[in-house]
Amino acid sequence: ERKAKQKRNTWMLSANLGHALMIVERMVVQNIWQAEQLLYRNIQLDPFEDLPEPEVESPSGTRRQTMFTEDKEEDKDKDGAEDRPEPEYDDDGAMQVLWRYACPVAKGQNVTCFAWNKVNTDILAVGYGESSSNTNVARHGSVCCWSLKNPVYPERIFKIDNAGVSSVDFSSNHPSLLAVGHTDGALALFDVRKQGNSPILKSTVSGGQHTGTIWQVKWVLKGKDRGESLVSIS
Repeated sequence: ERKAKQKRNTWMLSANLGHALMIVERMVVQNIWQAEQLLYRNIQLDPFEDLPEPEVESPSGTRRQTMFTEDKEEDKDKDGAEDRPEPEYDDDGAMQVLWRYACPVAKGQNVTCFAWNKVNTDILAVGYGESSSNTNVARHGSVCCWSLKNPVYPERIFKIDNAGVSSVDFSSNHPSLLAVGHTDGALALFDVRKQGNSPILKSTVSGGQHTGTIWQVKWVLKGKDRGESLVSIS
């Protein structure tokens, strides 16, 4: 019984199971948000596009197609206008909200910055931080990497202790690298392919860390043979 329990726990905590559950979650979420996803990508689907028109018996004994025939002829008479639905707007003229990124981890924190991945444009990194006038309150931040494949919950979450997140930017040459600037002047580098909360590189006071908030980080291309540099402004 003990061995069976250990085997069950090993299976439940295995990386393969977690990956399979992630794929299933994406499938379910995309089924729920299909209409919004298509609108975001500007894809218009005609539900009757692939349906054959049924043939009916005419009084003369010949068979003819009648389904949607009159509608199609009317569409051709509209000065060649495409039969595409107009964008949906609210009553006050505002654009339609497709979805909102929100999760319990970032609850109570303000959105301070964001950056789209330069290669995989489905990935959005959002930085969060707490704002408080009380200097005795320890401020914390977080970075959520959202994917269009799952608007419900982020793919990656990096928690920042004792500092808020003030700037983020993805690398162009290495799109999995995410630079994160902190409100305490620290600069961290995360690999979004890896699970966990530890950066692969972080600046220190002895190594020349900023003494104030890093307002912007930017990967700067230096040419084909020289790669890119990471620049931070405080």
